[in-house]
Amino acid sequence: MEMAITHDQFMLIQDHIKTIEVRLNDAKRQKLKIGSHVTLVDLNDRQTLTVEVTDIIKFSNFKALYTRFGGLCVGAGKNDSVTKMTNDTYKYYTPDQELENGVLAIQIKLT
Repeated sequence: MEMAITHDQFMLIQDHIKTIEVRLNDAKRQKLKIGSHVTLVDLNDRQTLTVEVTDIIKFSNFKALYTRFGGLCVGAGKNDSVTKMTNDTYKYYTPDQELENGVLAIQIKLT
């Protein structure tokens, strides 16, 4: 599976800082399993990284996800609030998409 990712998030994964990719639980992500390999594509320069899925945790909304996992491991600032992280995510996904699909914390490691 291939997933596009912003440059800053790509770099955090490459530097072993970000270990959780946050996504909607849409039809594409429902195909993921523990052990799946995902190719992350940097939207800036098309570089790629391959990661392995080590865990998949479902949440009904981003607020619940960020309450459990916050800060650097999800690619946010070390001291970002749950509200800030949630609002930042709404730049990519709408609340309607969140409600319709639910969300995933996809734990990853570089291969």
